[in-house]
Amino acid sequence: RMVKAIIKEISDLIAIGTFELVPVPRDRQPVKSRIVLKVKYFADGTYDKHKARLVAKGFMQRLGIDFFSVFSPMATLTTVRVLLALAVSQGFSIYHADIPQAFVQSVLDVDVWMQLPDGITVKSPDGSDNKVVKLIRSLYGLRNAPQLWNKALTNFFTNTLDYTQASSDGCLFFKLTSNGFVLVACEVDDLVITGSDNEAVEALRKDLTNKYKITAWGPI
Repeated sequence: RMVKAIIKEISDLIAIGTFELVPVPRDRQPVKSRIVLKVKYFADGTYDKHKARLVAKGFMQRLGIDFFSVFSPMATLTTVRVLLALAVSQGFSIYHADIPQAFVQSVLDVDVWMQLPDGITVKSPDGSDNKVVKLIRSLYGLRNAPQLWNKALTNFFTNTLDYTQASSDGCLFFKLTSNGFVLVACEVDDLVITGSDNEAVEALRKDLTNKYKITAWGPI
């Protein structure tokens, strides 16, 4: 099961164009990586799945070469508590959405090469094996991955969905509609959603599904 999980992880990364085969320049040092394995269970303790994740060893990145900034905000606990309190007092439904492979959804803004873990190679079109790849998309473990994801998510909400970013908390987004409003608090790849306009909330679910292929959406 773990071997199948590893194959699925690498195949999924290749399918969405996470890396490409570009030779490493002489003045650059590839970042190493590893496979993290885990058996996941549902909240009631029943078996869910075997999961593998390719993780970059971000501690090998060099400031000013492989990354330039790492700051990434999250919705504060105060913001989330106010959102929940408002929803409970007004009787609004509250939903949680989890975005799969969130960090991989964003594109890197610097050139980073990565050495694949032992036992994993990628074949080039001519059939040769490659141990080093150039990352196109962000990857878990990279020091700037959370920041890149936050920028991508903010851009999606503000520019694509026409939500407004709250001035009091950069990870709180809201949208006013003719039937009410929608509030979204972002905790990295977890979203807490509520509002008085149920149609707008359902539209948001469809937009997130189309964009990020979310599968985890349920009431809190």
